[in-house]
Amino acid sequence: GAIDWCGFHALFGAATGSTSDPDRLAEAASDMFALNVPILPVLGALEKACVRTGLLSNTCAPHWEHLLRRRYAILPGRFAEVVLSHEVRAAKPDRAIYDIAAARAGVPPAEILFVDDLEENVAAARAAGWEAEVFVSAPDLADRLVRRGINLGL
Repeated sequence: GAIDWCGFHALFGAATGSTSDPDRLAEAASDMFALNVPILPVLGALEKACVRTGLLSNTCAPHWEHLLRRRYAILPGRFAEVVLSHEVRAAKPDRAIYDIAAARAGVPPAEILFVDDLEENVAAARAAGWEAEVFVSAPDLADRLVRRGINLGL
């Protein structure tokens, strides 16, 4: 969020001594993830159980726009809150992004369960007063949620 895509593209070209089309570079940089299909039943079960969910992501505008163009049913509407690093000008694991997300959620940090695949982001969430788990797999997360008392019905 410190610079826009055009600024990044210019810096990228200067750093690599290359020229590229900004739109093609954005598409190439954004098309790096595949939908984690096994997580969908877990998200559906959380929704059915009326558990409020949010999304906290380190991303840039072209990447987020790419994900929205893919028309995944879960983005963005299935989440009560969506906090994107490029919009709030803070990124995980910086404390500021956790404080912003908690404020948007409107609940005390201790009532937030954060799940992330990077230990440093989980550690930062815990330091901000959140409950947190490292994501390993959808079945593992489902087990952890059940152990936390969330009836997923799976």
